[in-house]
Amino acid sequence: MHGRDAGNITPHSIRSLHATDDGSIWIGHAGVGLGQWKNGIQTRISKAHGLRDDHISSVLTDNNGSMWIAGNRGLSLIRMQELEDVLAGRAERLQT
Repeated sequence: MHGRDAGNITPHSIRSLHATDDGSIWIGHAGVGLGQWKNGIQTRISKAHGLRDDHISSVLTDNNGSMWIAGNRGLSLIRMQELEDVLAGRAERLQT
């Protein structure tokens, strides 16, 4: 599954929401990874793309251009540019 494919995601799988200054809504899902809603388009990234976990319970961005992602398998720190590159199809996997 490519990062741009949102797949069949139900509202019941949503665990957290986080808004960023660029107008994105980031969605932490139970079992299907991290979603982004931006400009009316929903995309998703998962373990297949390098996330530590598909069960995301909390999402927070910092002032250093990174996103903190908490899941069942711990805490991850990922550069926003890496996430954007995978979601846009410019990269296949996260490097972090």
